[in-house]
Amino acid sequence: MDIVTRAFKAFFDGKINIAESLLKKFKDKRRNDFRVWLLDAMIQNHKKNYSEALKSINKGLELNNKSHEMWVLRGNILEKLGEYYEAYLSLEEAFKIQLSEDDYFDYETRLQQVKILIKLKKIKKAKQLLSELEELALDEEELAEIKKQLENI
Repeated sequence: MDIVTRAFKAFFDGKINIAESLLKKFKDKRRNDFRVWLLDAMIQNHKKNYSEALKSINKGLELNNKSHEMWVLRGNILEKLGEYYEAYLSLEEAFKIQLSEDDYFDYETRLQQVKILIKLKKIKKAKQLLSELEELALDEEELAEIKKQLENI
């Protein structure tokens, strides 16, 4: 297992300090590996350093703009920064990449987009995406709650 993979494993195992320590060891040597920037962004996001996380994501996307994970994380970070429209667009890009690579409907990304559209007061588009989600009916309780929010706007 290479050091980058070990650092990701540490992160996902909840060992953030170890992941960060490993990242420091290889970050300068592997600046052209988009995974380095993804990991850095994940660590910065975890530490609530959203501006730094966004910088890392953008560097990573310069190296690989076809990473579903990077676009989703970018959307999450932008939403936290209150940049809702940009967050929506990032999640849309993630959704398109996922569909093109896996023929997989990314339910969670679509759901997050609906919530952002509500914040943007884009009700018609939110309802359109919500109807796509209702066809899948993966989390009926959460969808009912969102539908109720839309009706009250």
